[in-house]
Amino acid sequence: MMRLLWLTGAFVLGAIILLPLRVVLALGDAGLAARQVSGSLWSGQLADAAWRGVPLGDLAVGLAPLSLLSGAPRLGFEGPALTGTAMADGVTGLSGTVDASGHTPLPIGRVDLQNLSIRFAGRTCTAASGSVAVIATGPMATALGGTLQGLVRCDAGALLLPLASATGQVQLRIDGNGGWQALITLASVGETARPDLLAAGFAPTPQGLSRVLEGHL
Repeated sequence: MMRLLWLTGAFVLGAIILLPLRVVLALGDAGLAARQVSGSLWSGQLADAAWRGVPLGDLAVGLAPLSLLSGAPRLGFEGPALTGTAMADGVTGLSGTVDASGHTPLPIGRVDLQNLSIRFAGRTCTAASGSVAVIATGPMATALGGTLQGLVRCDAGALLLPLASATGQVQLRIDGNGGWQALITLASVGETARPDLLAAGFAPTPQGLSRVLEGHL
């Protein structure tokens, strides 16, 4: 009986490791897509990968074998633009540069990530560290100061990205359900740009002009 159980377990483990990567992606709902998927969960490749439309470039992915024994699988990924490790409850060691221009309602283009780690327990953010820097784009770019940066952290159960420059701020909160809210504050606005920003939904506050944007990942 024990021999049968061992053989069954070995077969299931082997099937998981050799499962075609394209099947794994099809079963998931993480917003990850690629022009071409090849290889297995053990050693696979994604060509022209993208997350929610944001291009990630080519990625080599592979399951860490010892992580299966711990019951907490870890899937590493590496490419010219992005590297890191994905887990069931978050990501760790996420570093690289992606271009989010046109893929989000936020006024951001290039996003630089440095050793980003995020962990959720259920829908609650339990740990977050690392730095994020973004290049502002669009009509708010000058008022936002061009480049905003900050250190991620958990705040009241949500993931908080407090991005700031000398003249602007973007306080981005992401909850465990994928909902996000961004408070954009412009501390220094020229008189020629002010009417257009007010018409776009910004309102005067003691800190400058502010507007809240909301959405869902």
